[in-house]
Amino acid sequence: MKVICYFLLIATLGACVIMNEKHRMGDKYLLLSPGNSKDSVITILGLPQNKQFRENIEVWQYCENAVNGRGGKFRENGYWDLWFEDDVLKTIDYYNGYQYQYDCERNFRSVDWDDAP
Repeated sequence: MKVICYFLLIATLGACVIMNEKHRMGDKYLLLSPGNSKDSVITILGLPQNKQFRENIEVWQYCENAVNGRGGKFRENGYWDLWFEDDVLKTIDYYNGYQYQYDCERNFRSVDWDDAP
């Protein structure tokens, strides 16, 4: 009986770690709010995977890969554009993207500067 209980405990904890790992990046964005400094964003998310800027507006781009289950070849990725004005976080845009067997870093959208906050 002890062996069964031990096995169930390990399996449950393992499942929690896997689920936490899968949703880890998306949950970090919940810690951000308008007014955050670039340093605080780096502390929470790390360095951006891509960066674009124009005058005093800067967009940092992050992405996260997620296999959608079709043989592990197609990916549904999450993308976040963080808009800074004068080094202060103004807003975050999120979008999904699909691709075939590539890392999400290859598919950042070009920033549409008309969308600036």
